[in-house]
Amino acid sequence: MQTTVKRWFTDKGYGFLHNGGDAPDIMVHANELKNCQYLRPGRTVEFECHTNSKGLVAKNVRLVQDQPKAHNQRHSQQYPFQRSSYGRY
Repeated sequence: MQTTVKRWFTDKGYGFLHNGGDAPDIMVHANELKNCQYLRPGRTVEFECHTNSKGLVAKNVRLVQDQPKAHNQRHSQQYPFQRSSYGRY
């Protein structure tokens, strides 16, 4: 499938993809990104759509090399998602 990025939360390492109309958005996690480290709203991606207990999720997400569309920068940052090197308690 192919769609555009709706929101991306760099600090949390996940975001949402447009699913068209009144359909629920598709959640995407940074671990599923195959050719990039983070996404920006408005960018086009290709992915496989799956379901889990929480709803629709994107797997094997690949950024399509297109020009970014105008978007709201509020939830997007210029820095790639970095996992903390600190262990849990």
